[in-house]
Amino acid sequence: MVCLGVNRISIEQAITETSQNQPAPNIDQLVSLFLLINNASAVDVVNNPGERNAFELGNTFGFNYLIKFDGVSYVFLGNFGALPANAVIWRVTKLLELLDARLKSVPTRVKLGLASDQAIAALEFFTKGLSIWLIVNGPKEEADVRSWARTQTLPYPLEIFTLNTIAETVIQSPPHT
Repeated sequence: MVCLGVNRISIEQAITETSQNQPAPNIDQLVSLFLLINNASAVDVVNNPGERNAFELGNTFGFNYLIKFDGVSYVFLGNFGALPANAVIWRVTKLLELLDARLKSVPTRVKLGLASDQAIAALEFFTKGLSIWLIVNGPKEEADVRSWARTQTLPYPLEIFTLNTIAETVIQSPPHT
């Protein structure tokens, strides 16, 4: 089992406590449970072209696109537990640059007939409920990313979770099997 430098005991404990005589879940399964515990799930990008476009923006830099259970709040999730902090920071920076550029281009796209007037309202709605969640390896990466974030004016809320935080959250949640 590759633990990416995290506290192996916490992850193994989470696996043990969340299974009932079933094969142990892997890290992806723990992340999936963590998302459900935090009222988020994957967006349907197959049947919704607008959400597929937003997914593709984040996917460019390795982010998944989630919707909160309220149906109006969205999350770009960066599952970067295998990356050093500088790579995570670069990906967040590039995502923010791309989102900013696309948002600024909407009025021009409307003038050119490439987008409708409703696109502006839709983007305002989208950005109002948007946040970014990052999964990082451990305390060092978390501290480095938080240190960087304190020097930035971020347009969206940023939450940072370590792999241990995810495992502990799953352990402490009610039974879900």
